[in-house]
Amino acid sequence: MSWPVPVRPSLGFLLLDDTTTYRLDSDYVIGRDPGELGHSARTIRLFHHTGGISRRHVRISLLGQTVKVTDLGSANGTQLELPGGTEVVSLQPFQPRDISVGTTIRLVRRWIRYEPGALG
Repeated sequence: MSWPVPVRPSLGFLLLDDTTTYRLDSDYVIGRDPGELGHSARTIRLFHHTGGISRRHVRISLLGQTVKVTDLGSANGTQLELPGGTEVVSLQPFQPRDISVGTTIRLVRRWIRYEPGALG
């Protein structure tokens, strides 16, 4: 059974490396097979043909006007490329970190970027 995910004003959108976009108006759990999470978050299936992405790899959470990213104990880790591309930070498992517009989230050989604005 699928539960409706509460919708809130969008804080921008997530752009995946394959040009797929997701409105950032709820929490997301991203991984190769995140399953159904009921009302707590939407899911995004993301995989790479060489493997490396965990079943539930990362969570994007919205708290007020803040976007947070949390590595969910993934086997191969999650890195953030901060806006401007000059600094890369490895996330510690289960330690949420605030991100800003322009941050790229790297999951092995895939990436997701937090973009400003709204989708049409």
